[in-house]
Amino acid sequence: MPKKTIKEKKVKHFDSHGFTVKMTKLNEQRNAYIKMLSEIKKIDKNSNNVEELESYLNRKTNFLNANVSALAFNLENEYEYIVNLSKQCTEINTSSLKEDNSFSDAFTNEVKESYTTYFSDEELEVKSILDDMMKAFNKLDIKYRSQTGIDSKYHFVYSVLSPLRK
Repeated sequence: MPKKTIKEKKVKHFDSHGFTVKMTKLNEQRNAYIKMLSEIKKIDKNSNNVEELESYLNRKTNFLNANVSALAFNLENEYEYIVNLSKQCTEINTSSLKEDNSFSDAFTNEVKESYTTYFSDEELEVKSILDDMMKAFNKLDIKYRSQTGIDSKYHFVYSVLSPLRK
């Protein structure tokens, strides 16, 4: 039998519970990210992340340590809060979000993809053969279907008492 080439990806399983749990965690991270950006903008309107804020503070003070720079501006509490928020949102960045701070379609699709399992080409080929076989078998009258079975070696065979066996 010639091999069929199956190019389309067919979903075998989607872990909706895992996806929902992950999105809940990502929503919490997104909220922390939005708070973090808001706090950063209070200090420097041009900074979009912790690294840019640290660079800004270090440039203003000519220090090499952002903690010392924040201390020099009496912003150590704000800086510490921003750093703690950044630790809570490790999987979120500006490319994860749209302008309205909702998740981008690409980001959501990437997360969905990680919870989706697909049939392999081999599985799809075998599934197609088995589907055809089952369809043909189920077309038979029940009196003929009952005369078959599967033996201990998983071969499809006539049952011992079948008159069709000979």
